[in-house]
Amino acid sequence: DCDEEYKNGSWVHTGDNYIVIHRLCVNPEFQNQGLGRKVCIEIENLVKPHGIKSIKLDCFAQNPYSQKLYHKLGYKDVGFADWRKGRFILMEKVL
Repeated sequence: DCDEEYKNGSWVHTGDNYIVIHRLCVNPEFQNQGLGRKVCIEIENLVKPHGIKSIKLDCFAQNPYSQKLYHKLGYKDVGFADWRKGRFILMEKVL
């Protein structure tokens, strides 16, 4: 099950066949090389054959770089979650 705060999202896909990416990070030494993008695309390619219909994730609200990446990849903002480290944007991509 997802964290309780995920209930705050206005999710497009409400079925059980989804996955959650939680805190995808790239080591600063390897940033700006397209690795985060490649990882996200590879995850999509791996889960589609298994009937996964959406990918849900959370992104730190103070991280515009991650937000930009996810938006370029087709993720949509669906809500917010407030956790110990601050506010996170809940996002979803329907596959």
